[in-house]
Amino acid sequence: MDDLDIGTAPRFVRVRGADLPVGVTSPWTKYDLAEGAFWPAPADGSSGIQRGFLDLRGVGLLDWAGATTPRWALSAVDVDGAVRALRTEARALDADGERRPALPGLRTPGLMLIRPDRQSDFTARAGIAAGRAGASLANAEFTAEDLVLGYRVDIRIGDPLVFHPLCAREATYTVEDSDGRPITLGTAAQWEEGHIAPYAAVKTPDGRLHADEVVVRWDGWGTATPVVDLLGDAPGPVPGPAPALPYVFRWEFTPPDRTLPRLRFGTRYQMRIRIADLTGGGPSLDDTRDDTTYATKTVLYTRSEPIQPPRLSPDGPFLAGSALDRMVIRSDTAMNAQQFHLANPQYPPVERRTLHPPAATFALAEQHGVFDPPRNQDPDPQFMERTWAWAQRALRADAESDPADALPDPATSGISAHIPAEAGGLTTPITERTAWESWPSGAPRHIELSDQLSASPPIWLDWNGDKLEIRLAKGEETVLELSSTVADKFIAHFAVNSWLKQPEGVPLPVDEWQVAVLNGRHPLLSPVRRVHLVHAVRRPLAPLVWQLPRENVDRAVNDTNAVLRPVFASTGLNTDSTGRLEISAAWREWSNDGTADRTVPYLFGETIARGDPPRLTIRHEFGDTKHRRVTYTLKAISRFRAYFDEDDPDEAFQLITPQPAVNIPSSAPPPALTLLSTTPSFRVQHQTTSNRIERSRASRRLRVEFASPWYETGEGERLAVLVAADGATPGIPVTRLGRDPLFASPPLAPTAAKSWFTGFSEAPLTSPDLGPSVWIVPYAVTREGDRWYADIEIDPPSTAPSYGPFVRLALARFQPETVRTLSPLSPVVVSDPVRLLPDRRLVVERTGPDLRLSLHGPGPHPPNRLEAVLEEAHTPSGTPLSGAIDLVDLSVPPAADIPSWRPLPSAALASDQPETPATLRMPAGSRPLRLRVREVERLGAPPTSTAPAELRDRTVFVDVVPLPADWRPG
Repeated sequence: MDDLDIGTAPRFVRVRGADLPVGVTSPWTKYDLAEGAFWPAPADGSSGIQRGFLDLRGVGLLDWAGATTPRWALSAVDVDGAVRALRTEARALDADGERRPALPGLRTPGLMLIRPDRQSDFTARAGIAAGRAGASLANAEFTAEDLVLGYRVDIRIGDPLVFHPLCAREATYTVEDSDGRPITLGTAAQWEEGHIAPYAAVKTPDGRLHADEVVVRWDGWGTATPVVDLLGDAPGPVPGPAPALPYVFRWEFTPPDRTLPRLRFGTRYQMRIRIADLTGGGPSLDDTRDDTTYATKTVLYTRSEPIQPPRLSPDGPFLAGSALDRMVIRSDTAMNAQQFHLANPQYPPVERRTLHPPAATFALAEQHGVFDPPRNQDPDPQFMERTWAWAQRALRADAESDPADALPDPATSGISAHIPAEAGGLTTPITERTAWESWPSGAPRHIELSDQLSASPPIWLDWNGDKLEIRLAKGEETVLELSSTVADKFIAHFAVNSWLKQPEGVPLPVDEWQVAVLNGRHPLLSPVRRVHLVHAVRRPLAPLVWQLPRENVDRAVNDTNAVLRPVFASTGLNTDSTGRLEISAAWREWSNDGTADRTVPYLFGETIARGDPPRLTIRHEFGDTKHRRVTYTLKAISRFRAYFDEDDPDEAFQLITPQPAVNIPSSAPPPALTLLSTTPSFRVQHQTTSNRIERSRASRRLRVEFASPWYETGEGERLAVLVAADGATPGIPVTRLGRDPLFASPPLAPTAAKSWFTGFSEAPLTSPDLGPSVWIVPYAVTREGDRWYADIEIDPPSTAPSYGPFVRLALARFQPETVRTLSPLSPVVVSDPVRLLPDRRLVVERTGPDLRLSLHGPGPHPPNRLEAVLEEAHTPSGTPLSGAIDLVDLSVPPAADIPSWRPLPSAALASDQPETPATLRMPAGSRPLRLRVREVERLGAPPTSTAPAELRDRTVFVDVVPLPADWRPG
């Protein structure tokens, strides 16, 4: 040793055998001397090999938030598994946008030593090997890295300064003789130390080598011995496909009795790595049992796995829409769940599930220490038997899927049942908890979902003994979050306990921030199992009612479509029970050729979310700019169709509600009006009693005729008469008046008042584009042949008793339902002056053979002349009277062979006072009689006129009154 301690570093040494039969020269070995020992020296500081140890000074638990990557780190979390789970969750979220994101649960595979960026070690070693390939080793320089056979792992527990070996084992090697009998090589059960290969890799199917960054993983068992098969049902180790040996070689490795340290949650550990060189040498355990020089920091080993939520099992078959994690009861609008069950026995009124404690694996239970005897005591046979029974339950849980008698997770104390607040649901969350029976009992608990008959509260939750009772009102749908509460004594076993921080600025006791953890409401420690709870109603609970004021109907100029934005009150759409809304439309189409009913069976549909009613935007295409009154019918479809049998008719899940008709305004201005004529018009009424006949003629009306087409702007198109407001002088043409200059009548205002017009189709109104100075009086129109007409009724007040005034109408096509940026009127057309004839009422009264006649109504000064004559029906001799007679025979003598009415000269009168009754006697006879009456203006004919009197006179009123047969004396 003294001879080796020469010069300064680096130092190299090699061995030569000159006196041997064959000359031997070893490669150079870089070395170091320390404390009287010879150690291979590292090439540099990158590998961390120092004096036979892996230099792990300062290595602690992996800092996930660290800014730099450490050379080595300890971890109790399955990093690769967490990354794979995150990738899987990301893919699931990408495939299902409505999926609720969830952090995958972490796993504690044991205490691991990690070499971040281990790939660089493999690359460096591969480069060195490639550089030496085929070259002579005579002058090669080996370093400590070249001489590593493996790593030997030691563990220190707690405070005692003692390291325990994990690679120690008792080994027995045998071969078989020619008779198949085993021959032990050396000593049986010989103590030795194995090692962990530092550069082990797995060859993947594509031929690539894959190596984990986990160099060492201690899961509580030795790292150089196979795990004992406690159930005895697993096959033993099988030699790998190495070259066949000329003999059968076997080995058996077992851990030395009572040498394995216990891996337990909540315990502090320190790890060190001794280097095994190519000859199997290296620092011995006995010489270094208390040496912590190159060991890691002491770290707390904790559980990363969350406590799983309670397990569910069904209590019967699943009906439509039900599943293990979806509980459903059913009813209808007029029936509760029990009544619905009586009417439909296939649907039970309650739904049940069974809850089981979460299961623990054997490793998890063991690392919680539940199989350990009390401290400083040796286990007695009863304890061994009891814990072996527990262990078997855990081992079976590892080997089977959801066994009935699994060992419960010892860290859980009970169940937390929580219904969160959510939009359209609870405003305040509900949480109820209960405890399991004492561990390791697996006694179950139960869930029962039933009908909440009261609407307040809509959701009810409570534990009643071992039963969680949940009641939902009709249409309610919520999520029950089941999680496990944590036993107080195990809270320190969990990694999350050290991650939690007391909320800033909240003056709480130090331990109060753990309340959420202990109560099972921390997602990293107690993830929830969500059970969907549904009270399905067959039909929506409320009829649909929307508000659609005119300002919510959008239509731009010349648009052929309309955009509707209806608004629902909270009572107008029950979103709890309505899953989809569909809209149809119906209206009457008005055109020049008549009317036709139109329907759109499906105009719009939208899926309805719970919560506030949606704000819909509905585009309705019509294909033209016309105004229509559209009835929209809303169909509410139950959101719970999937929870009932497929054979149930779809109509049973629908509620159809027509809405009030909606005006879709015309988006184009009314086209110009083509006026054909304006003439007087009459309306006649008859009233007859036994001795009195009264015939009235309403004459103060004008018939306006105009050309086709009509309804160019759609339904409701009217003929508008434009009238000036009282005292106004509009800047556009309006209806004007003037008295007849031939007669002495009181003067009239130059414009007609709105109040003079009657018989209109809608109340007179003003228009924003014309202002308040002009009134629009609308009249409905009627088709006659190839033209249209409207009767304009004008009734001047008694304060303006002008006789036969002339009227000049201002007319336009009018569409009151026109978009507000357009005028509802076409260009104004002015008619020719037309005389407004006076109203007349003719009264004929019988007194015996006498008739008393009077004609009433406004007249001129001087009054008009009233003329009346009786006419008798005649037919050719021998021909009976049948059918109507249209001719009046005025010839002298009368024609005998023509059916006609003949005036009776002896029964005629003329009066200059028409309103004063005049008498006319009926002659005796049996032939039918009629009375012909004429009112004539006393203007006089031109002196040179030779026309008959009926043509020369200006006749104001003519009527023919058939007389009852029983009026004529026999």
